[in-house]
Amino acid sequence: MKNKFILFGLLVSLNFFAFAQLPNGSYAKNFSMEDIYGVNHTLYEHTDSLKPVALDFFATWCNPCWSYHNTHAFKTAYETWGPPGTNEMMLFAIEGDEASIATIQSSLRDWSDGTPYPILPTVSPNLSQVTSDYRISAFPTVYVVCPNRKVYSVGRANANTIKSRMAQYCTGIPNEAVNAAVFSFDSPKNLICQSLIPKISIQNLGTSNLTSAKIICKIDDVIVKEHPWTGNLSRFDVANVIITPAINTSELSPGSHEFKFEIVEPNGGVDAVPADNIQTSTFKIANDPVDIQVIIKTDNYPGETTWEIKEQVSPNLTIASGGPYSQQTNSNTFCAEQICYDFIIYDSFGDGMAYNGVVGHVVVKRGDDTLVFFKGNVSGFGDSYTVPFCLSPASIENNDLFEQNFSFFPNPVTNNELFIDFIATSNDQLLIDLYDVTGKKVRSVNKGTFNQGNHQINLNGLDLIKGVYIMKVHYDSFITTRKLMIQ
Repeated sequence: MKNKFILFGLLVSLNFFAFAQLPNGSYAKNFSMEDIYGVNHTLYEHTDSLKPVALDFFATWCNPCWSYHNTHAFKTAYETWGPPGTNEMMLFAIEGDEASIATIQSSLRDWSDGTPYPILPTVSPNLSQVTSDYRISAFPTVYVVCPNRKVYSVGRANANTIKSRMAQYCTGIPNEAVNAAVFSFDSPKNLICQSLIPKISIQNLGTSNLTSAKIICKIDDVIVKEHPWTGNLSRFDVANVIITPAINTSELSPGSHEFKFEIVEPNGGVDAVPADNIQTSTFKIANDPVDIQVIIKTDNYPGETTWEIKEQVSPNLTIASGGPYSQQTNSNTFCAEQICYDFIIYDSFGDGMAYNGVVGHVVVKRGDDTLVFFKGNVSGFGDSYTVPFCLSPASIENNDLFEQNFSFFPNPVTNNELFIDFIATSNDQLLIDLYDVTGKKVRSVNKGTFNQGNHQINLNGLDLIKGVYIMKVHYDSFITTRKLMIQ
């Protein structure tokens, strides 16, 4: 990855990219690593002592990293509030690109010179797993880890900002003996087509080990499941719980519903802080759903790729998502209602899904019907790329070859007038269909036959109400779709 990161190091100083990192509030995994002098350091030894920890992930070749290092933010914070000072926090620098200790202490850039806090390399005897655990896709990345093991990004913060962010994120750590809490939940969210299987992470915030609890599941405030849990969690440990058997949703009406998790009877008694025992989510029961398949082939860096499918109507519910990946070829099947959606793909590095001659692609299918197809080097795909599509009655296919020769303006459309430019590669008819976001066809236009060459046509008098539409254009064997806004 180093060559690719070198390019990124140049671009990041221009603030071109948003980083794909751990979401704020994620669980910080433990690490135990030797510093460049052979002294071992373990993250949880500090957080379990109720000290927040700041982490600076850097690379030796990274110019923005060197600039941040020379602001002495970590040095000032360490000497003021770390072990040499008030001893209320800890700070580590982690070289995240497997540079040797000799490189870290190079005469050109000696990162250890005047650095009082530990520098942890990711070469033997250490492992580079820490960079994956903390989703390091850009340097520098600076995190704060709180005693409750929640991690937060703080950017290239100065010493005072590091201190204030710790005060902001890491306050209110409870100190009661028995205190179970909902850490997070993975399900149910978004669209449910059949039964649902609740998935929840519970955390022990108490000073005594947590060995049992009952998890109550409610839908629309009605208890649908009581799940006994047993285990042995030390303070701040987390357990992932899958609640089975699945909950039958056949009697629920299509539309939105509320799901509530509640943890009761920790260790057979009363929870000292019941306020953190409850979390709710909203999910949607699908109306007449169908299955769609998403096939992703990435470039050489599957860990940079994520995607989601969102409804085009408010509140723009995300019905499916995927990535980051550990392999290049991936396929998943999801259910969807028969309305219109946006397929949105993201690349955390910002260079699309093509690198060093390897070009990825995306296919979204319903049975044998291709709804979306594009290559990873399609024009406009840097940080992200969006393709609208509709399920029946507006089943849509995209062809990236035709898209390269097709454009339209203005968008949003004003005065009910739209111009379309395209290059005809054969003599054939141009057909245009317009659909609203429910998938209903609202206009169909046949502009006649065009000869090979460049053309511009004018669609006027559309007489459509304000809103979002899907324009499906047919020419020869090519079909493309675009999102259109009428103002």
